[in-house]
Amino acid sequence: MKKTISILLVFCILFSLFTVNASAAYSTPEEIKLNFDYNGDGKINLADARTVLRVSANLEEPKEGLVYDVTGNGDGLTMEDVKKIIGVVTGIDTEVNECAEFNLELFKAELNSIKEEKPGVTKKQTKQCTKSIVSMSNNLLDGSSYNFSNIDYVDYLNDYADMSQAEIDKAIDEKYSPVTTVETVNKWQSHWKVFPISSSSIACYLTIDDIKNIVCYEKDGFIIREVTLNDESFNGTTYPTGGNWLSSRFTDTTYGKVFNIPQFNLSKSTSTINTSGSSIKVTLTPSLNAVSFKSGKITSVVDKLSGIPKEVTYEHVYTQDMSTQASAPITSDITLVMDSTYVDTFSVSEVYTINPVTKN
Repeated sequence: MKKTISILLVFCILFSLFTVNASAAYSTPEEIKLNFDYNGDGKINLADARTVLRVSANLEEPKEGLVYDVTGNGDGLTMEDVKKIIGVVTGIDTEVNECAEFNLELFKAELNSIKEEKPGVTKKQTKQCTKSIVSMSNNLLDGSSYNFSNIDYVDYLNDYADMSQAEIDKAIDEKYSPVTTVETVNKWQSHWKVFPISSSSIACYLTIDDIKNIVCYEKDGFIIREVTLNDESFNGTTYPTGGNWLSSRFTDTTYGKVFNIPQFNLSKSTSTINTSGSSIKVTLTPSLNAVSFKSGKITSVVDKLSGIPKEVTYEHVYTQDMSTQASAPITSDITLVMDSTYVDTFSVSEVYTINPVTKN
């Protein structure tokens, strides 16, 4: 080997820009693994870079059949080769970045490592209703009825609701104000529920067909991966509900493979209304008409040395079209029936801050 590179110098490379251009692109994860699995564990990650560092410092012998002169200029393992190898195993290298499948594999492994390592996570979720459209039909006791369709929620309250202005203002504020919650799980405690996907030991089930694009770059000494999902829509019968929701969200939806998507309770319920000195039992029957997801994006900020994210941001927008029929038998011959439909759109942002992890 013509040059020996100090460990300190090579680790400094981890926090510099990668400017080496590859002579050939890598089109599949298998091709990358064949060329860059330096420790022979069947995976491509920072462990391979550490093996190369040891070889470069003469702490380990190079393995037969592996190419260390990856720049192809015939001068053995040099600083340029180490920079290139680090760029490949982190997915930052320009040519490797074109291989979306490989970067997706790295992305999934990094998210799953949070579930496996249990470093401790703080979750901050902000959810906000940004739009609400109301339709309603109401058959009144006196035989009259009123019907309206696709009215903005604020107009519905002002025009139809039997409420004071103060009550209307409060209802609007409760409907549209963002709601922020914070939850923390400590190191070594189960991350099973807090970190997505909740109630799963796996953090990401995405395939290459689920994503619109994935980009990888370096910023401030960290690896940044941004994954954008394809939009998707469901009608009331194709969206997972009931007992099938827990497992079907991974197989029947794209967003459920990486996001905590909503679970809808479609069980019939009853309540009692006291009016004019008498009690009326009301039966509520909910139904799901449609669900759609869009603008799904996950941004992962990964520590180069540990290969574990220090922060992951999940963002998406979903719209739910829900109807509820309220029926109340007034007499043996008269039943009050009211049908209401709300089409609500929510924006959801979840930021997970992960405790630092040191890898030897």
